[in-house]
Amino acid sequence: MIENEDRKKLGVWLMPNNDSQGDLETFLMSLVPSAQNRLWSLACESVTAAVAAGAECRAGHLSKANLYTWLAW
Repeated sequence: MIENEDRKKLGVWLMPNNDSQGDLETFLMSLVPSAQNRLWSLACESVTAAVAAGAECRAGHLSKANLYTWLAW
């Protein structure tokens, strides 16, 4: 982040992978260590169960919900 004397700010965001489909969370899911596969599966199952129980989550945000559930654990 750069700030000039007028206190105007400039920030730059660079995507880590320009070839993959999806949002940042889709890319980050590929970085889950293989040693965490069981916990990752449990996080995804938990999100699915929560949605089935009435938790509001748009279909396009399931990858976000899965990732943030896994990160919380």
